Amino acid sequence: MLRSMALAVALLLAGASTASADNNEPLRITASAAEAHPGDTVTYTMTYTNNHQSEDVQFSYASLTTAYGSWIDPGIKHQFIGCTGDITWCDGVGTKSLALHHAVLIHPGETRTATLTIKVAEDSACDQGRYIGHIAYHYHETPTQAYSVPYAAGASFRVVC
Repeated sequence: MLRSMALAVALLLAGASTASADNNEPLRITASAAEAHPGDTVTYTMTYTNNHQSEDVQFSYASLTTAYGSWIDPGIKHQFIGCTGDITWCDGVGTKSLALHHAVLIHPGETRTATLTIKVAEDSACDQGRYIGHIAYHYHETPTQAYSVPYAAGASFRVVC
C-alpha cells in the first residue's frame, strides 16, 4: 500500500512537472481532467519536442504503461479507446497500455502531438485513493545517436464516485 501511494505521489509530481511551460523535457503528457467518474473518458495529450539543437529526429517511439498502483488494483477498470494525431502507428487500443510512433522527420524545435483517449469502465471502482495512472517510456534516434528514456513522463487522474 505504501509503495503504491509513493508511486501515486511520484506520478502526480511528474504530471505537474510535465505541464510546466518552462520544462525542457522532450516528452510531456497532460490529462484533460484531474478526476473522472465510471463511464467517463479522459484524454491524455502527449507532446514530443525535438530538443536537439542541430539534428533531425528520424525515429520516435513512445509507450504508456499502466502505473503499478493502477495495475494491481482489481477494482480499477479502464482501457484506451482512441489514438490520433501526428503519429504513423498506434497499438494498444482496447487495452490498458499503448505504444505509438510519432510522424518523422522532426526538425529541431518541432513538435508532434498524439491524443490518447481513455475510457473508465462503467463498473470501475471509484472511491478515495483510487486512480488511473500511466508512465511513459520514450526512445528516439537522430542520424548520430539513439536515446532511451525510461519513465520519461507520466499522467494520472483520480476515479471518483
